[in-house]
Amino acid sequence: MLLQIDALQKSFGKLAAIKSVSFDVAAGQVHGLIGPNGSGKTTLFNLVSGFLSPTAGQVRFRERVITGLKAHAIARLGLVRTFQLTSVYPEMSVAENVRMGLHRRPAGSSVSSSARVQELLDMMDLTSYHDTKAALLPAGSQRLLSIATALATSPHMLLLDEPLAGLNPTEKAETVKKIRSVRDGGTTILLVEHDIKSVLSICDRITAINFGEKIAEGTPDDIVKDERLIEAYLGNWGKADA
Repeated sequence: MLLQIDALQKSFGKLAAIKSVSFDVAAGQVHGLIGPNGSGKTTLFNLVSGFLSPTAGQVRFRERVITGLKAHAIARLGLVRTFQLTSVYPEMSVAENVRMGLHRRPAGSSVSSSARVQELLDMMDLTSYHDTKAALLPAGSQRLLSIATALATSPHMLLLDEPLAGLNPTEKAETVKKIRSVRDGGTTILLVEHDIKSVLSICDRITAINFGEKIAEGTPDDIVKDERLIEAYLGNWGKADA
């Protein structure tokens, strides 16, 4: 397993935000983390990516214990959270933004900077925006630029925090397509997302949490049949989408 989360716990004073959560993420998959607001998804993401240290439990990445490491150290190991190293610099061009990510990739790459920038722009259909300031991009294209800049760091795994938030249906469909292409290119993805329909369509495996506890895990087909999940999540989301 590329990422192993073992009995992870986080308390803030007397509040137990994460309660002994365990799950693995296999290499080459898109793994979804779902749950309503306040369920603990963001806290769990912060623990995995190094923005918080756990109260107990362990995180292993590529067989190395990363529990308690700082965010920048975890990113250097190839576990990159999109906003962590890939903020879109609004006054820089699209190509310049991607080039910033190249500065953080491992040494020894045989691909030239210019070639890699062009490759990533092509992958995300951003070539026509090559010299455009990032601030002028549509919301969906800015999201794709963030992913392109993350990929420029040559990560083994991406953590995507609500990559579809605020996008219109067309932009969502395009972003889902691109996330699949990233996975097909060999980069593993763990994502948090509220759009349950997109999660079911894009993910190979899904973990659901509620009140800091894991309540379900499985393939999308397994998840939609889970009675606890239907009661706690899918019913509410289905009503919200209606």
